[in-house]
Amino acid sequence: MSVTCFDVANYFIWLANHDFSDISDFSPMKLQKVTFIAQGWYLGLYGEPLFPEDFQAWKYGPVNPPLYYKHQKSDQKKIKCNFESPDIPFEYQKFILKIASSFFYSDASVLSGITHKDGSPWKVTRKGLSPKDNSNRVIPKNLIKDYYEQLINDCEENKSQEKCLAQFLDFLISDAEINFQKMIPYTKDMLERDRYLLEGVITL
Repeated sequence: MSVTCFDVANYFIWLANHDFSDISDFSPMKLQKVTFIAQGWYLGLYGEPLFPEDFQAWKYGPVNPPLYYKHQKSDQKKIKCNFESPDIPFEYQKFILKIASSFFYSDASVLSGITHKDGSPWKVTRKGLSPKDNSNRVIPKNLIKDYYEQLINDCEENKSQEKCLAQFLDFLISDAEINFQKMIPYTKDMLERDRYLLEGVITL
């Protein structure tokens, strides 16, 4: 069973209203950011997309248009959940939950900064455009994959002062004995704020 962009987004929304009900900020903008970040890390870790849908390089960041239009009239502070927990495979749930644990407590503007960095897939796709230009250019998945693979390599090879390492569990539900750890980069202030969320390793 594969998942779609909407499956992933709905699970994020469900988590924001249940397991992470203490967060007050889960706006449509934040939903776009964490969904894009989830796609990026999945591509970087596994070499294949989490979901088939594309993001476009809009002037304010990566956007999946159908997801945007579905939630554009939602409460701008926190999207409400009016559905049961999405029925998606366990291995995807665990991955999405780890992304949520890592990024839900970061402000949407911080997540925006992550996706807007120089060299990021969004930035590269918008090359030649001014900050005010609208664009429907698709951000290529291979560009996202290469970028996040490089982040992982940088984490493993270069522990600079600008980056801290946080544990990320990579697991295969079909064979729990193949579990191993991967690393996700955090800026130092993000890691300090979210440190308690990033301690320990999930045990299947």
